[in-house]
Amino acid sequence: SWSCSLNKSRIRHRKKMSGELANDERPNDEKKRFEIEVYKTIYNNAFGTLSDRYMNNQCIIQDASFLDPRNFHKIKQLEFMFPEKSMTIIAEMARVDVLVVQRQLVEFAKNYDAIADVCLESNSQDNTFEDEIISDEDTEKVLKCAVVKMKCKSCISCAFEFLYSLVTHTSDYNELYMVYKLVVTLAFTQVTCERNFSIMKKIKTRLRSSLSDEKLEAFMLMSFERDMEIPYNVIIDRLAATSTEMKRLLIG
Repeated sequence: SWSCSLNKSRIRHRKKMSGELANDERPNDEKKRFEIEVYKTIYNNAFGTLSDRYMNNQCIIQDASFLDPRNFHKIKQLEFMFPEKSMTIIAEMARVDVLVVQRQLVEFAKNYDAIADVCLESNSQDNTFEDEIISDEDTEKVLKCAVVKMKCKSCISCAFEFLYSLVTHTSDYNELYMVYKLVVTLAFTQVTCERNFSIMKKIKTRLRSSLSDEKLEAFMLMSFERDMEIPYNVIIDRLAATSTEMKRLLIG
């Protein structure tokens, strides 16, 4: 958390008649004035921009939420029923029957975990163990490795890839595949950072002129590999090895 002090500025008071309420008069308190003139202004602009961008496609976004594997636990329930006119717009865009899509989605959601495991196991065997016989223990390790390194099994993109592998062997999910094929082309289904809020933009523009290529590359790697944990002693040893002065300052 951070904090800063607000400068106290002299406020000009407008002349007003007795009992008159001046609505355009600025408040005397610095925090209140900052909240009104800065914080709420930025908040309203951001909220208005997001509303203009996404509210027009609210129906499509709601329909696409049913295709998200993180919501499959709701579809699996026996008492689940699709809301009225749900998935109608997406089905029309994909030129398929909405009732057929809903039926296939329910079946796909109920069997999703088994389908995902079979697809991951098949891909891992094809890519890594083509000529080997894999034991049950090895298969379990392959599945865990595949989940961690390649597929999360919890996003629309992963569900689409599993469904693609499925429709190559059966025609039971062709209509649902067409819907997924359409949805993954929409921007809001892709897990990508908005460029305007990306830290990479700051690195490429603001820091490019003041950093050497070596340091710029290091900053870019730090931005990409946020989850990488490097022991502090390794960093200290690497810096100490660069010069005798750094070794004296860091190690002694």
